[in-house]
Amino acid sequence: MWDKVENGLMRSFREHDDREEEAISLLEEFVHKVIPLKSKSALLCTLADFWEKQGEKKKARQGFEQIIQWDASEWHIEHAQGHLYELDNLNIGQPAPLFDLPDVDGNRIRLADFHGQVVVLHFWGTDCGWCQFIYPPLRKIAQEYPEDQVTLIGLSTDTDLGILRAKIKEEEFIWPQICEGKGWKDTVFKLYNVDGIPAEFILDPDGRIAFKLSGGGEGSGDELAEAVRSLVELKKPAP
Repeated sequence: MWDKVENGLMRSFREHDDREEEAISLLEEFVHKVIPLKSKSALLCTLADFWEKQGEKKKARQGFEQIIQWDASEWHIEHAQGHLYELDNLNIGQPAPLFDLPDVDGNRIRLADFHGQVVVLHFWGTDCGWCQFIYPPLRKIAQEYPEDQVTLIGLSTDTDLGILRAKIKEEEFIWPQICEGKGWKDTVFKLYNVDGIPAEFILDPDGRIAFKLSGGGEGSGDELAEAVRSLVELKKPAP
């Protein structure tokens, strides 16, 4: 029953952004009334995600730790562990986790090799409808900036490399693409705790996390383009 209550509330505020605070207040009330720990975990997981996005990190941490302590739902425990890892290791200004993996063409991609450049890690998948809104700004970035200034790296949730390669060709993506074929369990998805796409981590020339972006839709690429532009401008020598 409580799963239906939570799903109904969250669906309502996703459809009506102006009702987000109302839905969150109701969830905060319900989480103390629910008896089954699995349902409590689902409610608290939604709340902790919200608190994390709002910058209430202490509150989010307490929520995720409580979910692990309840030990009622494997999925919610793994989700909580991932976000506790993110709270400790994936903050703005922290060094980006390094990786060394082959792209879909067999070329080795070592993140450390791009030190001194702005790097855009673009997490996506061919079955992601919202991701298509990011394609045009990505292509523009690839065309506008030289390779020694800005590097794009795509990371896909796909499990069928044939479908992925066809999409890369269709969309004319000229930047490297990494895909191990394990879906959400691919190495870099776990390293960066990505559990939703599209998502972007933008790294500064020192290899630190400068921006974390998520979600798609019309206009979503503007934030990406502006983030890259601002980092490129910072790198330029003073006149």
